[in-house]
Amino acid sequence: MKRWKFYSFSLAILLLTAPISFVYLTQDRELFRFRPLPEDHKFSFDFSYEEITLNTDDGAKLHAIYVPAENSKGTIVYYKGRGGNLEFPWGETTQDFTSRGYDVLMMDYRGSGKSRGKISYEALLSDAEHVYSYAKKRFGEEHLAIYGSSLGTGVATYIAAKNNPKMLLLESPYYSLYDSACRAKEWIPPMLIKAILKYPMPTDQWIQKVTCPVHIFHGKEDEVIAYDCSLRLLDLLKGRTETSLTTIEGYSHCKIYLAESYKNQLSKILR
Repeated sequence: MKRWKFYSFSLAILLLTAPISFVYLTQDRELFRFRPLPEDHKFSFDFSYEEITLNTDDGAKLHAIYVPAENSKGTIVYYKGRGGNLEFPWGETTQDFTSRGYDVLMMDYRGSGKSRGKISYEALLSDAEHVYSYAKKRFGEEHLAIYGSSLGTGVATYIAAKNNPKMLLLESPYYSLYDSACRAKEWIPPMLIKAILKYPMPTDQWIQKVTCPVHIFHGKEDEVIAYDCSLRLLDLLKGRTETSLTTIEGYSHCKIYLAESYKNQLSKILR
C-alpha cells in the first residue's frame, strides 16, 4: 500500500511539473520566432539603405539598416516584433516613416537576420540600448523618436524611460509579458509564472518613467495582445505627459498599418 501511494504521488508530481517544465524550456522558442540570414545575404529592397554592424561587449554582432528620408525631420529608432527579420517583413515598414519625412534605424535582434549572439533578457535590453546610443551619437537625441511594435513595445518603452527622445510610439503594446503570460497560461498559478518567466518585460513599470509624448496604436480585435493593455497603460500616464490612443476598429494584431485611421494619425503625429 505504501509503495502504491509513493508511485501515485510521484506520478502526480510528474504530471504537474512536466507541463510547467516544458513551458520554461520552450519560452524562448515561443517568444522569438526569428529567421537567420547568411552574412553575405543581399537585401532585395527597392529603396536606398545603409547596412550597419555594431559589436557588443560580450562578442555579439548586431545588424541594422538605416533608411534615409528626403528632407529629414528626424530619425525613428524602430524596435520590431518577434518574427521574421529585416528582409521580411520588417524592412518594408521603414517606408511608412520615410514617406512622412523620418529616417529609420532598425535592428535585428540576436539570432534574427544577420545579427549573431545568444539571446537573453539582459542581452535584449542591453542591445537595444547599444543601438540607441549609436543613434544618439550619430544623429543627436533631439532628433530621435522611438517606435516599438508588438514584442518591441516593451523594449522601446524601456529605452524611452532611460533616455529623452522626442516621442514614443507604440503599436499593439502589452501591459507586461508577465501579464500576457498569465492570460495565455491560465492553468499555471501566477506566482509560478513569475518564478519561471525569463522575460517579464514590465512595460507598466517602465512607462511611468517616460517623460516624452506617448502615442499608442492598437487593433480593437487584437487576439494576441488584448486591447485593454493599451487602456491600462494610458491610465498609468494620466497627468504625466501628452498621450494619444488610436483605436483601429476591425483589425486584430497584424497589419493595422493598412488602416486609414493608422495612416492618418501617424501623418498627424509626424507632421
